[in-house]
Amino acid sequence: MQFFNGYHHGAVGSLTNAVYMIFEPVPAIVGTVVLTGIVLALTRNLRVASTFAATIAATWLSLAVVKLIVHRLRPDSALLPFPFSPAQVDASYPSGHAAFVTALVVTIVLGLAARGSRWVAGIIGALLILGVGTALVVDGVHFPSDVIASIVWGIVVAPLARTIWVPVVLGGLVGARLRRGRDARQLR
Repeated sequence: MQFFNGYHHGAVGSLTNAVYMIFEPVPAIVGTVVLTGIVLALTRNLRVASTFAATIAATWLSLAVVKLIVHRLRPDSALLPFPFSPAQVDASYPSGHAAFVTALVVTIVLGLAARGSRWVAGIIGALLILGVGTALVVDGVHFPSDVIASIVWGIVVAPLARTIWVPVVLGGLVGARLRRGRDARQLR
């Protein structure tokens, strides 16, 4: 931890702090709502937009339950050369920031990227996930294992949440109202 946190000064420290703040819960929620609105405007398909939002929310919120159960302490700021300010007092494991970014990327790659460009979206997304994960460790707010576990969680749970949302929720009464014409073809 001390090695990574040793880079948390100057421009690198400012950048990693900005990354942390951008993916805090309130900006992440607002960003998800805005992106869901953009998805709805572009696709004109409530089914696609609701799947986008529900997949991210289910992945991220289910991780919060794990965080409450495990309740691992954050890295000891007294041992870090550049402690993060303000000190984070919630649990460290797993990382909600890393899980959110992973859920966002997986959801975009699986549900929105055109089949031919999924690999491009996946590479760009992987770089974003790696960048956010690195920023969290450099900030000294998470152990590398917190970040890795959250990335794995997002990769596993987001497709599962999407798979459950589409037939179970959208296949029921809600789905009956939404399924008209191109809706059934657009999501597949």
